Amino acid sequence: MPWSIAKDILKCLLAREVIQYYMHRYILHARSSNFLSSGHKTYFHAVTSPYAFVAHYDHPASYILFRFIPIYLPAICFRVHLLTYLLALSIVTLEETISFSGYTGIPGIILGGIARRQDLHSESRGRGNYAPWDCWIGFTGRVLELGFRRM
Repeated sequence: MPWSIAKDILKCLLAREVIQYYMHRYILHARSSNFLSSGHKTYFHAVTSPYAFVAHYDHPASYILFRFIPIYLPAICFRVHLLTYLLALSIVTLEETISFSGYTGIPGIILGGIARRQDLHSESRGRGNYAPWDCWIGFTGRVLELGFRRM
């Protein structure tokens, strides 16, 4: 039973990564401006220096598309148990809190520079680093250099 829980959580998190990348890259940062992309730029990219309280600061339609659907849709498709979904949701919440923390030290060791990637995405106003783990950047998108600067 613990292995099936771990397997379901891993499937949900990997599917979330793929869904979130494509939604962020091709809908929220579309070449031609649409309702969702303009709302996302107006709300989310108004803050150029991320911190934990702005992790979920976005237009409501963009929030549903970018934060809610990528974790909820895999849970529905894989038909995971409610407690498994809540564990996956807890992991996502912790990950987003750490990624918006702005720290490059200990959270960088835990999640491999995820905070710096989010910081670069916000500083560049959305010109790269579209997904949390950057699994798809090798062949589908742009990555901004992880130039760690000392503050």
